Amino acid sequence: MKPINILMKSKSSLRARVLAGSIAALLAIQSASAATLTWDSNGTGAGQTDSAGVWLAANQWWDGVANATWTSGDDASFGNAGAGGAVTLASPTTVNSLTFNSFTGTYTLGTATQAITLNNGITKNAGTAAIIISPITLGAAQNWTNSSTGLLTIGPAAMTNGGFLLTVAGSGNTTVSGVISGSGGLTKINGGTLTLSGANTFSGETTLNGGVLTANSTAALGDGSVTNTLIFTGGILRAGGAITSAATRGVTLTSTGIIDTNNFAVSIAGNMTGGGGLTKAGFGNLIVSGANNYSGITTVNAGILTFATQASLYNGTPGSWTAANINVKSGGTLAVNVDSAGTNGFDATNLNTLIGNVSVANTAAEGLQKGANLGFDTSTATGGPSPKSMSSPIPRVTLAARSASPNSVLAPSCSTKPTPTLARPSSAPAHFRSIPPA
Repeated sequence: MKPINILMKSKSSLRARVLAGSIAALLAIQSASAATLTWDSNGTGAGQTDSAGVWLAANQWWDGVANATWTSGDDASFGNAGAGGAVTLASPTTVNSLTFNSFTGTYTLGTATQAITLNNGITKNAGTAAIIISPITLGAAQNWTNSSTGLLTIGPAAMTNGGFLLTVAGSGNTTVSGVISGSGGLTKINGGTLTLSGANTFSGETTLNGGVLTANSTAALGDGSVTNTLIFTGGILRAGGAITSAATRGVTLTSTGIIDTNNFAVSIAGNMTGGGGLTKAGFGNLIVSGANNYSGITTVNAGILTFATQASLYNGTPGSWTAANINVKSGGTLAVNVDSAGTNGFDATNLNTLIGNVSVANTAAEGLQKGANLGFDTSTATGGPSPKSMSSPIPRVTLAARSASPNSVLAPSCSTKPTPTLARPSSAPAHFRSIPPA
């Protein structure tokens, strides 16, 4: 029976390969046979006229020779230096590709109750604002590229990725305001800003390769599952609202991950791994609490970066808590959770090690710089939110500039005082304590 089983498995695998190949071939045939049509609102005479109209009405498109009626699967182009308008859709249709060229005003495409299946992406070369209000289903992996100065908006209707990868590209800005669902992933490349504002449920990877990805809520980044990994190969993740990323969602730092909290509270509980570093930008507090073993440099350019546990700072390895690995710029705050038992945060021994190490600022890219802050979260400390609950006093770091130059690197000296003077940053929670360098 064993040879028969092997044969059956082989036939099943062959059928799957044939089916996949057939689907790919079918899409290629559809793409090759699709007519390229340009919207012509007047529906008569030669040329293309911008304005409002009905997508599926007779003779509303120009094929380069004469007016034509839309056929599902064609390529659609809008914009011929005129004023845009609302182009409504009376029933669902398939669009091979969607292109926007020069126009003024706003083009609004589709109808909230009629879906568009999109096979080969969106290209916005020019024009002002374009809004697609029909629900969208991806028919294949594709790029949405906005190279114009006008905003491209998808939504508020939902977008289903169909298990395919969506790549958002170009120097222009794109907003997806509806819910993104499906098992496919999302990648942001090039410049520009992609803003996600829906309560998204997609489960694929989110990859930042270039530009800015603004997430307006916790749910904007996807369902938070183990497959919904956040991957940095470039670009910036910017908060557009408070974000709490679940422990099930890991973070891969292939290159330096730049997170701009943008004056919001951001918490990441998943493990951070990879050869890249972590850079904290913008006002607000970024709290990391996973077992983080990324190996790159940790930089605080602005705001507060809080390590909630010893394991969240280089996987609890004191040998990695060095000035070469940790750099806090003027105005930035490096904060840790302190706990006399070392259960929830840093105990006195490891806290002293960390402070002693990062106080050695040999260059402007190392350690605590002039005007940097150290912060202590005492909310889980034994005995309540007070630094005196530590088993030994919290040391105060005193940093003195080597010269009168405002950009000079700090020469460290560290002294232990039983009752240090504390100052709380305005963006920190009530139990947060900060010790600014003297």
